[in-house]
Amino acid sequence: QGKQVEVRIGPYGKAEGAYSLKEARERWAELRLWAKEHQQDPRQWKRQAKEKKQQEEAPTIQEMAEKWLKSVANEQTRKDYANKLNLQILPLLGAQRPITDFSWDNARREVLKVMDSYKARGRAVSANRAMQLMRAIFAMAIDEGWLKEPNAALKSPQQPKPRSKPHPSLDAEELPLLFQRLEEAGDHDCPVVTLGLKLTILTFLRASAVVSLRWEHIDEETGLWTIPGSTKGLKRGEGRHELDHVVPLTPAINAVLGRLRQMNGFYDWTFYSQRGEQFPHINPSSLNKRLKDMGYGGLLTAHGLRRTAGTIVVEKLGFPWELWSRQAGHLYLESTSKSSKLRQSYDGSQFIEERRAMLEAWHNYCDSNGLKIN
Repeated sequence: QGKQVEVRIGPYGKAEGAYSLKEARERWAELRLWAKEHQQDPRQWKRQAKEKKQQEEAPTIQEMAEKWLKSVANEQTRKDYANKLNLQILPLLGAQRPITDFSWDNARREVLKVMDSYKARGRAVSANRAMQLMRAIFAMAIDEGWLKEPNAALKSPQQPKPRSKPHPSLDAEELPLLFQRLEEAGDHDCPVVTLGLKLTILTFLRASAVVSLRWEHIDEETGLWTIPGSTKGLKRGEGRHELDHVVPLTPAINAVLGRLRQMNGFYDWTFYSQRGEQFPHINPSSLNKRLKDMGYGGLLTAHGLRRTAGTIVVEKLGFPWELWSRQAGHLYLESTSKSSKLRQSYDGSQFIEERRAMLEAWHNYCDSNGLKIN
């Protein structure tokens, strides 16, 4: 004789959805038969029926991923994430499986197998990114009640930690040769790329922010270039895309823009390229390719130019590091406060004139070392 347990079938009576005495006896007979056949507590029947119904109604992991992608504000970042998910991650997890399959107990090992697939190819950074994407999707599923904590993609102690390597850069005494080779490259293949490198040198900005410039971003009357906060090269992060970055124009920057206007003045994009497939402008990676063609493969990147400039501006020209950092587009704590938009209404809060003076001093230094603008 097994231990007697109390099983609640449902309400009894004549109300809608209630059981009659006959229906209750029939359902109890079904429950007893199910419990005997499955060797389980009859109370589990209702629990499993509820889980089965939930699983049938649950979205697939692909549908949940698509829903999460809509929350990614930057269009290019959203495309990059979609490619990683659709081409690399979801095929390994099973794109059409219900999201309810991915609880900690059911899916933790599968998540780690996705990580292992990257580790086997020596792609530690991509492994971390894959874990972050899965964690974000599962977090949304937890918020919506499809899954319970813990998140199956929680960071693991075994998760590979890529070594942070600084972008290769040059010392000050190596600039004359760089500028010489840059001039020799001249109009080779695509002159717009050469001008992109020069503008990167003059402004300390990331390549993505430079090449995504539109003519409408330039205000010649105020002498300012306003980069929308959603621009990929600014790396504003979630919830901070409203924080634009303002760049003071200098005679040297205007000279580069003048040459670009002669080439692309009829297009919306300053760095418009007819060859563009992935972008309506030149690919940001084309700047690194040009440096490689100039003989700087493994020795210098477009991002490394920022490091070179920062070192010289601070150590040789005597400007505060914080001023260089602001010009480079880095955010400060006060930039994230509720009053940031009000602060950004005033040039003084962004040290516009101080940064303009720094950029002019930096151009004079580059000019004395052989950088030619016209």
